[in-house]
Amino acid sequence: MSETNIDEVKKQLNEIIAAYEKPVRGKFAALMPFKKEIFTLKERGATAAEITAIMTKCKVTVSKDTVQRFLHDMKPKKRNRVASKAPTK
Repeated sequence: MSETNIDEVKKQLNEIIAAYEKPVRGKFAALMPFKKEIFTLKERGATAAEITAIMTKCKVTVSKDTVQRFLHDMKPKKRNRVASKAPTK
């Protein structure tokens, strides 16, 4: 393999790596494309049952239990940051 071929292969690999997204499998696969919208509904006070009904109207069929698990498992993680105290004089 020549140096030119190696550079081309590395370039191609880096392009593939940059575009790679882990595929979503299982029951959450149907909900992942709508994650932002689902959490917006939750922030506005919608219950899992109401979100399920809304998704069904939009031709996305999932159970209430799946929506509940999705909301629990996919919620943004809160970082526990310790606030540093400024020295007082």
